Amino acid sequence: MTHSAIRYQYIKEELTNKKNITKERLKEMLLSKYPDGLCCHYYEEFFGTTKSMVISPADGTIDICWGGRKENGWHTYFITKPLYNETQTAELNLERAMPGTYDWQPMD
Repeated sequence: MTHSAIRYQYIKEELTNKKNITKERLKEMLLSKYPDGLCCHYYEEFFGTTKSMVISPADGTIDICWGGRKENGWHTYFITKPLYNETQTAELNLERAMPGTYDWQPMD
């Protein structure tokens, strides 16, 4: 689909031949809105970012931003520590996709 091809191209442009890509840069990429980023809020169209994650096996952490909104904040979870049964409130954006977002893209 068009959105997959555009997001793939964004990732390729942002990361190909780049060195020292930081965790902060990855977070920016994940929360940047499509088509100039990876995040989509088209929930009513059954397509949207429910969470953005940066996993660091070396640090033993998973950073999660619920709903793909910077305003919800990033939360750090430690792989070696148990997860507690808790509830958090997360705000969501409800947006409509641009025409053509779900068009079929033939394979090259």
